[in-house]
Amino acid sequence: MRKTVSDAQIAEMLKKVRDQIARGLNRLALSLQKAKGLSSNPASLSDDELEIWDSLASRFARVVDLFTSKYVRLSVLKQEPGFRGSTRDLLDIAEKANVISSAQKWFEIRELRNRQAHEYEDDDLRDLFEAIRKESEFVMALKKEFTPL
Repeated sequence: MRKTVSDAQIAEMLKKVRDQIARGLNRLALSLQKAKGLSSNPASLSDDELEIWDSLASRFARVVDLFTSKYVRLSVLKQEPGFRGSTRDLLDIAEKANVISSAQKWFEIRELRNRQAHEYEDDDLRDLFEAIRKESEFVMALKKEFTPL
């Protein structure tokens, strides 16, 4: 049996997650700036440059996780306390509730975040690095909405 959570508890959890997202976005911005001029070809990168890409990928994943798994989920639970569904269902409901602008876009970003754990070949990493760099720009748009409260 699941414990019910009050609106006040959800509001407090949302505040905490908003602050975590704001900090995560600041760190993601730093990593994105460092990766801006780097090649995405792993074969041509030094260990230090690969570390920059790894940091960007890690920070990207953290912000995406915080936003989708915590913030969006809490926002949906606030409106629909009995929600029990898949990530796709969650994102669809969040779009209908105007929590996010596009369920499909966030689902794709979530898939990219999941993909990073399984890429090992240089060609796959090149594509992954480029996709993360591109989608980080989209994720950074959250910065307008997520400043510490």
